[in-house]
Amino acid sequence: MTASPTLAISRRMRLRGATNGLHESIDSRIRQSGFLTTPAGYERYLRATLRARQAIEAGLDAGGAQAVYPPWPARKIAPALALDISDLGGGPPGDVQCAPPSSPFSLGSIWGALYVLEGSAVGARLLLRQAAILGFTPQFGARHLARQTTAPSAWKDFVAALNEVQLTCDQDAACVEGAITTFVCFDRAYAQMNDG
Repeated sequence: MTASPTLAISRRMRLRGATNGLHESIDSRIRQSGFLTTPAGYERYLRATLRARQAIEAGLDAGGAQAVYPPWPARKIAPALALDISDLGGGPPGDVQCAPPSSPFSLGSIWGALYVLEGSAVGARLLLRQAAILGFTPQFGARHLARQTTAPSAWKDFVAALNEVQLTCDQDAACVEGAITTFVCFDRAYAQMNDG
């Protein structure tokens, strides 16, 4: 049995409403930081993104995200980010102070974290164009963005799955918390790289 369309839409809208302020904060931080205007800024962006992605992707793997959402392994980008940083001559990004919603992620928080990660892929086409202006390509420095754009229907497919999944009230609350915590992880990573 699947969730009713009304419930499914309201879950997505609750996630969007609960995270809208954080999403806007991150977008503003990236715009104001100059991360995407110079090669040096772009490297800082890559390093910050990897710091957050590594923590979240590890939590999702430990929580069994592949069993919950089978496309998950193909949607991971941390290895591609590491290669992009290597292209620019950068070393490991170091640790970021961001904790996943639970370790490992619960069923509900998996869906919340995936909502954030899959949503980030929607803007990857624009970022790929910005990276190209700086001289980076899907084969050099922008692999992670190219990987996010290889499946044009990924967001639509994810939303359909999110809309259909049956969650208890507690799991639904964990879904929202997972999305919030994932956004906070990225926000802290970008803030730390901007400050440092």
